[in-house]
Amino acid sequence: TGQGDAPSNMRRLWRQLLRTTLPRDTLEGLAFGVFGLGDSAYAEFNYAARRLQGRLKQLGGREILRLGLADDQHDFGVEQEFDPWVEELWAALDQQYPLAPGLPEFLAPKGQVVVKSAVRPLNGRRPAPAMPPWTTGRLVRNQRLTSADHFQDVRVVGIAVDAVYAAGDV
Repeated sequence: TGQGDAPSNMRRLWRQLLRTTLPRDTLEGLAFGVFGLGDSAYAEFNYAARRLQGRLKQLGGREILRLGLADDQHDFGVEQEFDPWVEELWAALDQQYPLAPGLPEFLAPKGQVVVKSAVRPLNGRRPAPAMPPWTTGRLVRNQRLTSADHFQDVRVVGIAVDAVYAAGDV
């Protein structure tokens, strides 16, 4: 809303959290992270997210990662903050709730791809991130789109790489 108000779909929860009769240990045992979507053009930038974080702590919640504050005014939009924050979220969840040993690995890669050169973004708005001359990736999807009897083999190939990218990168 731009005025620091909680989003409409959060108001009912917010009213419940603000009750003065709630004991200080109401959320004891709750591990949480807060990510706010905001616009720094407004005076109350990400105020609802900051207030939510503070109130969850007041009620005994335990923050497992930093407060994420996205800014729609950023050249690369909310993704500039969200992408690294969500990586931290997965790491924090893995640390807090590790998978039991011996579980099968889901979506195990069937192959490996080695990229010999880094692709530079075409948008010209920023320099490409510094990357090593090569990186490895895991093949996570290899699905034929055309029927087996078609003369042309067209596929969707998905490769998971440990690289930083932004909207507009190729």
